[in-house]
Amino acid sequence: MKKFNFRLEKLLMLKEYAEMEAKLKYASVLQKKLDIENENRNIQKSIIKSLSDSYKQTDEGEAINLDLLSIQEEYITNLISKIEINDGKKQDIEKKLTVLREELTFTTKERKVMDELKNKSYLKYRKEAKKEEIKEIDDIAGKYKQIIAMEELQNDRQR
Repeated sequence: MKKFNFRLEKLLMLKEYAEMEAKLKYASVLQKKLDIENENRNIQKSIIKSLSDSYKQTDEGEAINLDLLSIQEEYITNLISKIEINDGKKQDIEKKLTVLREELTFTTKERKVMDELKNKSYLKYRKEAKKEEIKEIDDIAGKYKQIIAMEELQNDRQR
């Protein structure tokens, strides 16, 4: 019997490639989101550190350096504004992730459909192969019976 050959193998390969590509796009955008979240955490730590350092530097009764306080306030304001900008970017990325997740779901379903078709095709192939094998065995058994019958006939004639 001939070897199993799925007619739509190339299409299946294309679907697998599309799924892999969708996974990579999704992973890339997800990594950007995680990077932004990590950056925001680091900025928040910087704000806390800056505030705690400024309180440690001033002793009771000591005059507060207004220039330093103004610079620190501007620094913290810039950091907070950076967090807000990152939050906006994060929202845009989350929208993009939603679209990519839907795309990934669609490509995965397409690939699974093709896999199912391949499995059904293989099962049909195996069923036909078994039928063919049984037919060959029956043919061999039939020929064997004919040979036995001919030998018996020859033995009867010789007696």
